[in-house]
Amino acid sequence: MVYASLIVVAVLTPVIILGGLAGRIFSPLAEAYALAVSASLVVALTVTPALSALLLPSFHKLDARETWFARVLHRAYHNALARVGRAPGRVVLGAVLLGGGALVALPLLGGAFLPDFHAGVLIAEIKAAPGTSLAETTLLARRVDATLRHEARLPRVVARVGRATLDEDAAPVDRIEMDLVLPPERDPDTVGQEIRQLLARIPGVQLSVEGFLGERINEILSGERAPIAVKFYGDDLHALRGAARAMLPKLAHVTGVEDVRAPGLTDAPTLDLHLDDARLDIAGVRRSNVVDGTAAWRQGLHVADENVPGGFSVPVVMAGERGLRGRSRLADLPISTARSSVLPLSSFVKIQNGSEPAIIHHEGGQRVVTVTARAGSGQLSSVAVRIEQLMAGARLPAGTSWKLAGQAAQRRQAGTELAVTASLVLAAIFAFLWLAFGSIIDASVVLGGLPLGLAGGVAAALFLPEGLSMAGLVGFVTLAGIISRNGIMLVSRKNLLQSASPASDPEQIVLQAARERLLPILMTAAAAFFSLLPLAASLGRAGSELEAPMAFVVCGGLLSSTALNLIAVPAFYLWRQRWLAHRSSSAQHSGGG
Repeated sequence: MVYASLIVVAVLTPVIILGGLAGRIFSPLAEAYALAVSASLVVALTVTPALSALLLPSFHKLDARETWFARVLHRAYHNALARVGRAPGRVVLGAVLLGGGALVALPLLGGAFLPDFHAGVLIAEIKAAPGTSLAETTLLARRVDATLRHEARLPRVVARVGRATLDEDAAPVDRIEMDLVLPPERDPDTVGQEIRQLLARIPGVQLSVEGFLGERINEILSGERAPIAVKFYGDDLHALRGAARAMLPKLAHVTGVEDVRAPGLTDAPTLDLHLDDARLDIAGVRRSNVVDGTAAWRQGLHVADENVPGGFSVPVVMAGERGLRGRSRLADLPISTARSSVLPLSSFVKIQNGSEPAIIHHEGGQRVVTVTARAGSGQLSSVAVRIEQLMAGARLPAGTSWKLAGQAAQRRQAGTELAVTASLVLAAIFAFLWLAFGSIIDASVVLGGLPLGLAGGVAAALFLPEGLSMAGLVGFVTLAGIISRNGIMLVSRKNLLQSASPASDPEQIVLQAARERLLPILMTAAAAFFSLLPLAASLGRAGSELEAPMAFVVCGGLLSSTALNLIAVPAFYLWRQRWLAHRSSSAQHSGGG
């Protein structure tokens, strides 16, 4: 019992030390579980024996009678062991193939980084063309609001355009962010797809729809609001934009990819002022005077701050009259010369229409252009693999590099970190079991039950709507501790009977140990299974997004590991005993010959 509890706590170590966002979410769960197991061990070693001595002193006088259910289980198990005894090698081979298949299939399971959170609120981001005025963006927001209320049947729609003063979430006025409150009976994925189809009718806008928590998580992981981000890095902005523009249609044709966008490829319309140096010299006007004067007339010049009630200050700005601030009158802006005369701006400047990138992003001292995308349900990891294969064969301009970011990259990083630390912990547990049992064979049998539990967990993961997310992976780690406990119960009982009757038939000792540990193993597994069953049954409900996949995987693994361990462990010991007997007999025959 002590060994089993310590192993359960040790198996949780990879989750407790897991870094990144996944660690922040799952470490508290693992810590609480480890503390609960430790407390239960203390209770089992102190309170339980005391209560047994107090409440059960006369039970030894009663006749030990099995319940009808226990008799049915023992009879069925006796028949199963009889069949195993006829061909234990085949049973061992089948268990090895099943466990090996589970180990091979586990890394191939696709899935999201985190399950979809059913918060009942979606966030829609709508970007109009750069340079769109606040008035036009507001009209667009009202049109979208009416469409969503009537055609999508959403009861509450809240739109935000631009940003407030000192707002931490800076946004231009051409971006609309909408909070969409869903009715309780509506499925978020279905509503999101319906909204995308409705708003796709509006030309010239870019749209993304995500769950509230999912959208915030995406921003934390990659700085973008989509779960997949392919980032192009370099110093040459023209080369970066060319690389992103070339890969855009190719990424859109990747199987499972949806909503491919490249915000960094959108240009904003500009008015380019080409100054004539010769005319400036004749008029005695400096270039800086033209630039500053144009900015002052059109954008205003900050001259003072006015204090208002409430402790706030409002900037006082001087600007040209509204008629001269329009684009149509730009050529008429008055510019003062050195001769105290005033000439129109067109006297020194040639005005042309142009375009420039709406925004230039930087990361790590380099310019970056990002292409974002979404993946179909449960396809995040498989889509990420296809994107990486596509990008690995792409020819990028010199000095340009790329990186996959977002949930797909974070899932791989967290999964790799979890696998590496779990492997080290399992190696330490193997050494611990070796020292405890004094046998490499017994230690291998206990850990050999883990792949059998993985088989049921892998089968359960196939039914998860988001695939095998980090919640499911953490469930596999938790499952390892429970499986180890059951294996220890069976192997330790076999060793105890063997030490008590060393002259007995080894095969009979194995069968006796299996029969005696049938009910304790079933009760241990059933207690864990039925305690987790309500969580597993809440799959898809709000508030159970993290716990339900974990419980679902653990329940599936418990079913397979309990059934298979009760068969495979005795089969292995029977097969090994017969193999040793056969080898000994062969050695005697060869020696006698």
